[in-house]
Amino acid sequence: MEKRSNSLQLGFYNGLWMLSCLPAWLSFYIGLPFCLFLQRRRLLKIVRSNEQTEFGRKYNFKSIRSVADFQKNIPIQDYKDVRPFVEKILTGEQGILTDEKVILLEPTSGSTGAIKYIPYTQALKKEFQKGIEAWLFDVYIHNPWLLFGKSFWSITPREKAEHIAQLKVGFEQDIQYLGSTAQYVAKHIMVSVPDGLTTEEYLEQAYLMLKSEPSLSLISIWSPTFLDCLFRNLDCLPQQQWSKVRFVSAWGDASSRQYEFIIKKYFPRAKFQRKGLLSTECMISFPLERIQNKSVLSYQSHFFEFLDKEGNIHLAHQLQKGGTYTVIVTTSGGLYRYNTHDDVQVNGFYHGLPVLEFIGRSNNTGDFFGEKLSESFVSMSCQQIFEQERIAPVFFVVIFDKTHYVLLMEADSIDHVSLADKLNLILEKNYHYKNCIRLGQLKPLTCQPVTGGIQQYTEFYLRKGLKLGDIKIKALDTQFNMEGLYGQNRI
Repeated sequence: MEKRSNSLQLGFYNGLWMLSCLPAWLSFYIGLPFCLFLQRRRLLKIVRSNEQTEFGRKYNFKSIRSVADFQKNIPIQDYKDVRPFVEKILTGEQGILTDEKVILLEPTSGSTGAIKYIPYTQALKKEFQKGIEAWLFDVYIHNPWLLFGKSFWSITPREKAEHIAQLKVGFEQDIQYLGSTAQYVAKHIMVSVPDGLTTEEYLEQAYLMLKSEPSLSLISIWSPTFLDCLFRNLDCLPQQQWSKVRFVSAWGDASSRQYEFIIKKYFPRAKFQRKGLLSTECMISFPLERIQNKSVLSYQSHFFEFLDKEGNIHLAHQLQKGGTYTVIVTTSGGLYRYNTHDDVQVNGFYHGLPVLEFIGRSNNTGDFFGEKLSESFVSMSCQQIFEQERIAPVFFVVIFDKTHYVLLMEADSIDHVSLADKLNLILEKNYHYKNCIRLGQLKPLTCQPVTGGIQQYTEFYLRKGLKLGDIKIKALDTQFNMEGLYGQNRI
């Protein structure tokens, strides 16, 4: 009787959250025929709201009346272009990038480079929620049994609260990304780990809390490799403990694709849904069950442009199937024509809306001798050779070692010499790489076996000061080698 009562209570609170997401889901579907109009309206609303800001005055927002005006007035921006404005916000100034008050600064960093602070406003939070809520309603309506279980969400653990110029740095809890209803029902439906813990303490507490929760049904994390961090001290996992986990959401595109086996290892009965493209700066896409969990553009979140390899700009309705583009975004948080450096491939269309797959980062390149190897190209090349050779590596990364690139790979029964030769043939489709090999500037790529690659990679970047949520195993990572790990530590 008590068990039934608990299920009904969970059903009530999850149902309440689901209903709060219904407007965003309906708005998404009703707006599909009007995507171009809604995108233009979103842009002009952002521009009109920020005419009097320092950025708006510099780029003459008052004169902007169309998408063409906006593109003419404002060049594409990198974070280095935004940084001077953010630094003023860091001193406590308002009205710099947005007329709306900055409520906090969200830190982010890739595996290279300094910390970036992204200003958050209430309007930016609402933009995120439009995508998140449409996705969540879609999840629940196609998986109604999840309504009667608890959820575990983890975006990035926070070790301690910080403030800069009286502005909070980072959300206190991951749930604060979500709407007010989600925050209200969270204590009833979510397994929450206390903040302010070290990474090791967080992992220990998360494992203990998940282990003791009999109603756990949904897990949403960043990388599947997080689970190996969570369970790494266990000799074996009592599978019956996790039998009710039926849905896991995590990264699954580009270099994360080969780590799907980790989900199946720990949660063999769970459905695995690859996350869309979501970053600290913006929400680009989210998956839909009715198109086999492929991800569509979150067109009601922000204003989007797409940069092709020839340097031409396209809007969402101008994209071509099979084309690859870099995403340029404009948000209500003060990022205007911001180059995310996220490369996507268009795999089709859903009611005219592009279906997008993340394939890598355009600014993550190997270019020591002019070879211009991008992560997206290396990732697709590795996946191609793995499929051809029917290899399912536990871990792989391409690094640089003084004179040549090295594929570090953890897999069973591999002819490393033959694999390297075949991968080189694919990589040489890149003219610049092939030319560097021909001229003798680069030696051909080699392949080396590794042991415990996921753990070593994670520990390496934890030592460098990155948070767990900022660590993503990349297909191409020249820093991993150049920092002295390869050939000196356990790999």
